[in-house]
Amino acid sequence: MSLELTKNTFYLFVIVLFISCQSDDEATTTNDEDEATEFYFPNDDASWAALSAEDLNWNAQKMEDLLVFLEEKNSRGFIVLKDGKIAIEEYWGDNLLGNSAFDEETLWYWASAGKSLTSVMLGLAEQQGLLSLEEPISNYIGNQWSSLNEEQENAILLKHHLSFTTGIDYNVEELNCTDPSCLTYLQEPNTNWYYHNATYTILTEVIESVSESSYTNFTNENLGASIGLNGFWSMTDDNANVYFSTTKSAARFGLFVLAEGRWKENQLLSSNYYEKMIQTSQALNPSYGYLWWLNGQSSFRVPNQTASFQGSLLPDAPDDLILALGKNGQFIGIVPSQNLVIVRFGDNPGGDPLTIEFIREVFSQLKSMMNE
Repeated sequence: MSLELTKNTFYLFVIVLFISCQSDDEATTTNDEDEATEFYFPNDDASWAALSAEDLNWNAQKMEDLLVFLEEKNSRGFIVLKDGKIAIEEYWGDNLLGNSAFDEETLWYWASAGKSLTSVMLGLAEQQGLLSLEEPISNYIGNQWSSLNEEQENAILLKHHLSFTTGIDYNVEELNCTDPSCLTYLQEPNTNWYYHNATYTILTEVIESVSESSYTNFTNENLGASIGLNGFWSMTDDNANVYFSTTKSAARFGLFVLAEGRWKENQLLSSNYYEKMIQTSQALNPSYGYLWWLNGQSSFRVPNQTASFQGSLLPDAPDDLILALGKNGQFIGIVPSQNLVIVRFGDNPGGDPLTIEFIREVFSQLKSMMNE
């Protein structure tokens, strides 16, 4: 994915920052903590409650070692929430443009971690009656969106796009290309799993078609305004629709998912869809739900490969960990059994191209720090 920012994207940075500051000032009419819930939900970012390593009985020296490791691996923002409260919050380096320091107000790209946000948006659209995951994508964007014939297109349901099982040929030069000429038939849906970006990106067109709104507006109106998510979607030069936000906004999203689609007393995402979203979506890659990565499964596949690997994706992480994963080590991790949310934004940490080894090391050090 190209990280070259267009002039329009830069202007959007400024606009979103202005709007988010206004929203924070206005969103202070309720108590920070709802005693009827098990989690702390913040109002404005400035007053977000925090916990110390001593409060949590975490090893302070190992926490410092983790932070040194993250800085050495080109991290920019790192947050850990425990029960919704901030246990770790650190920033390093410069923003994307390299003209100011990275801090709590800096916007950063989610890369493919934004796929997991899209999964939530499809769920919200379905519960509004705008679409059904059991229907063909052609019902919402018409036929001839690919080079397949009408019968082949109508066999591809929305859920196949969420689980990467469309059967569209991935043996193409550009996996981000959504032109019909790039989308050709390989096999029947749900007979193979492949991380094909184009079959995901086309979901943007679905959302905009059924909502008659831009994807950013739909996200802001149906989720952002409720949980304090302050970002926007932007199409990059290589045809990838990428979400940008602050690190704390990503943590808010993680807390919303930790609370099973709830924010304070409001159940925003249906429990039925939430359960489908975070469970294995097909038998081909047990470690993949609806655009979410799942830990603790018997095997996993990774992007750009067809081979399966035995064992859990992150052996030193809890089995119930679910992950939004993106290029260059972007991730939002949720651990329901420990009421944890972990967010890492930054540049390429080096090592293997998929940064799996880096993320494994982060969770290994977290486990040691928490005396697990």
